[in-house]
Amino acid sequence: ALVMLGVSGLSHSDVNLYLGLSGGFQDVSVELTEEDGLDVFSSDGIAMSGFSGSLFAGLRVYTGSGIFIGLEGGLDLSGAEHSARAEIDDGFGDIQIFDSTLELTRSYGVGAVIGRQISADTALYSRLGYQRSRFKLTESLDGVSWSGYEDFNGARLGLGMETRLHDQLFLRFDWSYTKYESKSGGGLKLQPDERNAQVGFFYLF
Repeated sequence: ALVMLGVSGLSHSDVNLYLGLSGGFQDVSVELTEEDGLDVFSSDGIAMSGFSGSLFAGLRVYTGSGIFIGLEGGLDLSGAEHSARAEIDDGFGDIQIFDSTLELTRSYGVGAVIGRQISADTALYSRLGYQRSRFKLTESLDGVSWSGYEDFNGARLGLGMETRLHDQLFLRFDWSYTKYESKSGGGLKLQPDERNAQVGFFYLF
């Protein structure tokens, strides 16, 4: 998560450090493409949603004319997951229960921001950055479970607004979209994308 903040009275040489926390709601979809011989089956795949939280820190420079540029790094924790259950006939008259859960566990990234003050205490910003996220798949069959992880790299685009609440304390509203790379294995190709809306606070040092 990235932010560019506007601070009234800055000179061209000012560099501002900040630290913040935010939380909100996250929606993740995973597109599935399955190859079966010469045929290709594609679907919208898996949809996941849940609460998300972020810890972020960065710096920015005010360049004059209400324009500012910055760099921020952040760590995101996610509660987005999707669970499914199926009954499988083992061929001997018994039914086995198969459960699977796909989770987005954590994510981190860094990016650049450009913004503009629209008043002395309020600014709008946009950002573009790199994100790396970990997905965890847990499966079980009749109580016997196994799990695995896979990391996906992606490009994150975001928009937001921030406003001063008191002295060096700011409130921000942030929306981001992340498009991840696709990965293939076992005849199945997966490509996630993510939408994240958060509200947070940060302190300017």
